[in-house]
Amino acid sequence: MKKIKAVALSLLFVFIFLPFVSAEVNTVSVISLTPPNPNPGDSVAVEFSYCVGANEESRFMLAVSSYPTFQAGGTTGQDFKVSEGGFDIGGTGGGTASVSGGYDMNDQQGAAHCQTLTWNIHIPNTISEGGTYYVVIGGKTGIKF
Repeated sequence: MKKIKAVALSLLFVFIFLPFVSAEVNTVSVISLTPPNPNPGDSVAVEFSYCVGANEESRFMLAVSSYPTFQAGGTTGQDFKVSEGGFDIGGTGGGTASVSGGYDMNDQQGAAHCQTLTWNIHIPNTISEGGTYYVVIGGKTGIKF
C-alpha cells in the first residue's frame, strides 16, 4: 500500500470556550508521530508536550486534516479524532465533523506545570492515499469560575 506522502504536524492554539477566562497554552511542542508516514487506517502515536500556568485548566482537540489549521466544523477533509467525546473517535474510520469544547485535560494545579502525553489514534481510512495530510493539535487554557 502506498504511503501518504507526508503527515505534517501543525499547532494551533488559543481558543475561547466558555466558562473560561481565555489564556493561551504557554508552550506546545509536538515531539513525534510514530510511524511518521502512515497509511489510511493505520494506528499512530502522537506525542506532544505542553505547559500551563497556575490554576489553569486546558482543553485540547486533534484533527487529521487536509488543511494545516483547524477549519469550521463540517469542513470536508477534516476529521476530529480527539474532542470532548474522547480519543480515537471513529476508530479506523472517520472522526467527528465538529468539536464543541475540546477534551478536558483535568490538569488544573496550584502551580505552573508541564506535561508530556501520547495520544494513540487511527488515521481515517476514508482519506486518499498519496495526499498531504496534517495532524493538527489545538489547545487553550482558562480559569474556571
